[in-house]
Amino acid sequence: MPLTGDASDGDPVTLKIALVGCGKAAEQHISEIRKLKTASLVAVCDVERLMAEQLAVRFGIANWYVDFDEMLSRERPDVVHIATPPQSHLDLAIRAVDAGCHLLVEKPLALNYEETAQIISYVEQHARKLTVGYTYYFDPVARMLRCLIAEGVVGEPVHLESFLGYNLNGPFGAVVVSDPNHWVHQLPGKIIHNVLDHLLNKIVEFTDGSPVVQAYAWEGTEMPGRNETELPDELRALLIGERVSAYVTFSARLIPAPSPWIRGRRCPASSVVWPRPFPRDGSTCAKADVTPYALPDLSTTCSPA
Repeated sequence: MPLTGDASDGDPVTLKIALVGCGKAAEQHISEIRKLKTASLVAVCDVERLMAEQLAVRFGIANWYVDFDEMLSRERPDVVHIATPPQSHLDLAIRAVDAGCHLLVEKPLALNYEETAQIISYVEQHARKLTVGYTYYFDPVARMLRCLIAEGVVGEPVHLESFLGYNLNGPFGAVVVSDPNHWVHQLPGKIIHNVLDHLLNKIVEFTDGSPVVQAYAWEGTEMPGRNETELPDELRALLIGERVSAYVTFSARLIPAPSPWIRGRRCPASSVVWPRPFPRDGSTCAKADVTPYALPDLSTTCSPA
């Protein structure tokens, strides 16, 4: 499917974007799409008519649909954002690719490894592009980590740690806790299943081989009004590779903030951390007991790949 405009004559290419799934995550997608000068959100879709209509009205979107295939046929988007529950991702991704679309899919990409592999394979076979909505993957924190490793500041990675504190009283957590019919309860790993990518996508690129994984999850938070549905909200996982290990922590009792750590052969243990918020002014990225390392120009020094 050709993109709108013709880059060869100097005119900017405008991507026509359609979004399916008009729940809480959709608002974040719309906010980010509208920051792009070369993208236009042409339509939204949801199987619940009210959800599609209210989102379109609130954000001034011209077209809304309850039939996904009708939206694809009429709007002919270049890119489809899939912000539905992960149980539907495989089916929607295949239908969008068949319509010639590129994909941005909310995490988790699919329910399991087999479905994930199917989506990736199908996209590759049809020469389309795919990305997953990893919120923190392109943060200055993550990009700086790649720079420090690539430039040898940390040395060879030896151990990584990834923390995620989650607020069960927050706008998303509270809904899941109070509604036993929420789609998160249908996931095999429930709320941990839905957010685990936030922990893993910051560290797996630095692990090696096929790590042995030891994982433990349990329900650790007592809350008034919590429904009777089992909802594990604590996770500890240890990944042991050939030369690199990693530790993953998800907790509903930690301060809600994602915090990656890395320890390398050239730095003493716990010497390099990235607090939140990360300094965006280029000042420093290291703890006080390490010589401050100036933040390089990430647009030229390091690729976010």
